[in-house]
Amino acid sequence: MHAQRTVTLQTPVIDDQGRVTYQTRTLDVAIPKGILDGQRLRLAAQGGVGIGNAPRGDLYLEIALDTPKRYRVDGRDVTTDLPLAPWEAALGAEVVVPTPSGDVTVTVPAGSSAGRRLRLKRRGIPDNPPGDF
Repeated sequence: MHAQRTVTLQTPVIDDQGRVTYQTRTLDVAIPKGILDGQRLRLAAQGGVGIGNAPRGDLYLEIALDTPKRYRVDGRDVTTDLPLAPWEAALGAEVVVPTPSGDVTVTVPAGSSAGRRLRLKRRGIPDNPPGDF
């Protein structure tokens, strides 16, 4: 599974008179599942036109994740804050946690204090193995 994004770019082209003009191109790009912030994605033969009869070069896109503010990403692990009522932390509770892949019911142990971390194994960014949430 992958995400699909449309990228519009302007590439320089030399016309018949030797002048540089710009050509607008639109590409539909498949973003692979599990790609990380800062990784580069290579699109073969989608770069600039080569000199003479040379083929087009490759186009590299640097990935910038648009992470919702409620989540923090560290490598493949995803973190969020879980607001609880004082009695839920003291007595324990089952609460619904919104994750990027859907809601999950989590059991908060009795006696939990602020800052305690609960882990949902393999619910972070996909890979082999996936990160934690």
